[in-house]
Amino acid sequence: MNIDTPEVRKRLEGWFGMLAADNYKVTSKQSKKYNCIAWSMGKTNKWWEAIKGKGKYRGYHWPDGISEDGSAKSLVQLYERWGYTACGKDATLEVGIEKVAIYCDSNGGYTHGARQIQNGHWTSKLGHFEDISHESLEALCGDGKAYGELFCIMKRSRYEEEERQAIYPRKKAKRAIAKK
Repeated sequence: MNIDTPEVRKRLEGWFGMLAADNYKVTSKQSKKYNCIAWSMGKTNKWWEAIKGKGKYRGYHWPDGISEDGSAKSLVQLYERWGYTACGKDATLEVGIEKVAIYCDSNGGYTHGARQIQNGHWTSKLGHFEDISHESLEALCGDGKAYGELFCIMKRSRYEEEERQAIYPRKKAKRAIAKK
């Protein structure tokens, strides 16, 4: 089944005006199971959001000890907990390095997280909708339904994460990270 259809592209390009000029690909079907924050960390089993509570926010995941104010700085804290460090806005591909990009709105609230993949492109989960691969971070910038502006980029060693997962599979890995 082809998921990269003209109908899907028309919808996405309507939200992200600069996406049409980017050489992007739709890489998954829609899913409400996970969001861009989870996807940027390679997770697809939970929706990660800086809002805990009842009602429509019930079931969202956010680690204890990380600010729940929804600011871009709270997302920086989250990525730091997972071993990332800030590197300004350097989106250059580096061998052995995994990078994530944080987008924010004009009030400093985070709006999106994207992950650089090994070919130098970026992968993004667009809310409840599809995952895409896109060449530039700017393709998702802008007002309206777009994700605002690039706040910062963070990086970590790909090898350290692979080693951590090998030594501390699943639940143990979370405990090892929490002890940092």
